[in-house]
Amino acid sequence: ATGASAIITNTAVITANGNGISSTAAGFSLTHSGTIIAGAQGIAATGNNASITSTGGITASGNGILAEGGGAILTNSGAINAGAQGILATGASAIITNTGNITANGNGIVIAGPGAQVTNLGAITAAAGNFGLLVQGGGSVAMLTNAQGGDAPLTYGGALPSAYHVLVRSTASFGRLAVTNGTGALAFGVDARSVLATNRYRSVLTGVDAAGITNEETKSVIGRFGWVLTAGANATEWDLLAWRLNPDPAQTTLALQANARAVGNSLNLRAATVGYALEHDCTTFDRHGVCVSVGLRSAQSGSGQGGGNETSGLLTAAYRVTGQLRLGAFMEQSLTLETRGGVVPKDTSPMVGAFAVYQQNADYRGLTLRAGLAARQGDLRITRTELMDTEPGAGRAGIRALAFGGELAYGVPVAGAWVSQSYLGLRRTDSQRGSYTEATSDTVQYPISYANFGQQVDSSTAGLRFRGPLSPEVLLILGAGVEYDLASRTSRYAGASSIPGLESFSVSAPQQRNRLRGAVSAGLRYTVAPNQTVLLDASLREQPFGNDLSAIGMVRYAIGF
Repeated sequence: ATGASAIITNTAVITANGNGISSTAAGFSLTHSGTIIAGAQGIAATGNNASITSTGGITASGNGILAEGGGAILTNSGAINAGAQGILATGASAIITNTGNITANGNGIVIAGPGAQVTNLGAITAAAGNFGLLVQGGGSVAMLTNAQGGDAPLTYGGALPSAYHVLVRSTASFGRLAVTNGTGALAFGVDARSVLATNRYRSVLTGVDAAGITNEETKSVIGRFGWVLTAGANATEWDLLAWRLNPDPAQTTLALQANARAVGNSLNLRAATVGYALEHDCTTFDRHGVCVSVGLRSAQSGSGQGGGNETSGLLTAAYRVTGQLRLGAFMEQSLTLETRGGVVPKDTSPMVGAFAVYQQNADYRGLTLRAGLAARQGDLRITRTELMDTEPGAGRAGIRALAFGGELAYGVPVAGAWVSQSYLGLRRTDSQRGSYTEATSDTVQYPISYANFGQQVDSSTAGLRFRGPLSPEVLLILGAGVEYDLASRTSRYAGASSIPGLESFSVSAPQQRNRLRGAVSAGLRYTVAPNQTVLLDASLREQPFGNDLSAIGMVRYAIGF
């Protein structure tokens, strides 16, 4: 095309030994969506104000697109494969946009004229020793916007752009610019189309020292996020640090309520295990009056995102002081412990406890008195639920649980060797999470401090147990009862923050109160030898807080000495 203001539209296949399409006059306009296979330039425009839009394919032995006139507007969303430069712009004020793929045996894009604006939202691959974007001769770039990153950042050589903007699509997809032998200085920015998150975007700019950046360590704002270009791993590597401005107090309060439930469920699990431990015992004795048992216990409390489960190893020992009185102690070590909803157990210490039992008769007829104590400590790693416009604050807090109580039972024969045993008891369970403050990090600029949070219940128990042989070696135990709260205290989930509008907070753990609760249990005792017993136990109980049940199963082997 040799005339001015020529308009060409190509949707087909052009194969040429020379240029595929060329124009030598001003005002050239080309829309290309077909295929060009050229022995020289794929597309060449030598006049001013050329407008070239390519959504198709270009394969050229020379340059993919050559624009020699000033004011060229070059847009590529297709594929360019060039034996020389992918795009070569030698005129002034070129505007180049690439959302497609450029592969070149030379450089991806070469700017040889002043005042160019380049936007790369696609992928540019240059041959070894070349650059994705090269500024040479009297060329200069007024603005460069780049989204190409990952393991194949946009490589850059020559005079630095006056302004460089990174486009961030996600925490895993964001622009990276790798500069070699750059000259001059640039101003760094974040493209307005970016989707920022509270994150450290590493190596967004490399190969440039502090003297080559006019606004390093300068805080700026885009939307609801603040950002700063900050020093990275070395003196010529820079990271983009972004943080959410002033987390939304209403959304943060919702996140705190979700965490209150999760922490409350963790306390429920601890309370259930120490409460059940008040019933630990060891009753297989021999001539020295010593009983030792080992076993495994599994406990589950709650379900779904608010549930938790634990498996523990158990060691119990008892000494028969007289024919009717025994004293004992136990230790449980957690083997696996899982809770959900952002609460992760850490460094959990073993549970320890002791018991004393007066038993009038070996078959549980008559009076039985029991007293027990159980305690455990540990740590929790708590991550605040992240909702929109909130931060994923995290911290570590101590957790402890304590239970003690006593029980009076009386057994009477009911049929054959079966015994019905009614019981009454009193107990206290106390589970507490200590105070803590979230850690400040790249993703948490507004850490929250939490006051102590706990649950304490004083309750009475009552029920019936039935014991009887299924065979000379097998004894069955069935039980059912209720527990009634005499008093209970639950802390508010409270604390303070530096979030404007949320300087202090106090929310309730969204859990139902169950003042009257039921419980059922079953057990088997298999006598292996006169001084050896295998014990199986299961228990299902309602919890004082929440709608869920706690289930506990245990298997033990006891031997007497």
